[in-house]
Amino acid sequence: MGAFREHDECLEIAERVVREHDFRDRRWILQHAMTITPAQVRRYRALGFQVTTSVGFAWGKGTMYGERIGTHVWRDLTPLRRLLDAGLDLAGGTDWGPKNPWEQIKLAQTHEFAGSDHRNDGPDQVLTRAEAFAMWTTGAAEVLGWSDIGALVPGHHADIAIVDRDPLRCDLDDLAGTTVLRTLLGGRTVHDTGDLRTVGDEPASMGA
Repeated sequence: MGAFREHDECLEIAERVVREHDFRDRRWILQHAMTITPAQVRRYRALGFQVTTSVGFAWGKGTMYGERIGTHVWRDLTPLRRLLDAGLDLAGGTDWGPKNPWEQIKLAQTHEFAGSDHRNDGPDQVLTRAEAFAMWTTGAAEVLGWSDIGALVPGHHADIAIVDRDPLRCDLDDLAGTTVLRTLLGGRTVHDTGDLRTVGDEPASMGA
């Protein structure tokens, strides 16, 4: 869902339904949220929604939105900070823009537009590196309602990706070049480059 009017129509229906059939504990998922106002965010939060989105929408369509709607819309364009601060669980996706999740994590910090020097990195948009990373790990697990994936902690599934740099500390411009050296699914190796050479510090691991 991406247009302001679409949100209002959906919210009006949901708020009417919830009075008769309380679905707030079902953790319904709002997809995309390309443009969304502060008031709409609060209404979704009150209804128990979670969000999955892609900063690639802003990357690929931001310039067009500014030209066709007006640059005032940029304040409400993929406002990750606004969504997270409202208490919505947030997951990342790649159904628009770069298919490389590391590029998407970078975009969650820069909010740059494709083919332009413009960065829509306003106070409603920008996440920290750790928060952007969480969209692909613990945040995604929360949105899916799975309590035993997404983090490297006891009791979780042993799904691990070992990468060639620390994605939380490497230079932002180097993030997109992150390479997966080994992947374990349920503790079993399913991908291995045969190359666990260190790059800088020790190779980093991430929960899947």
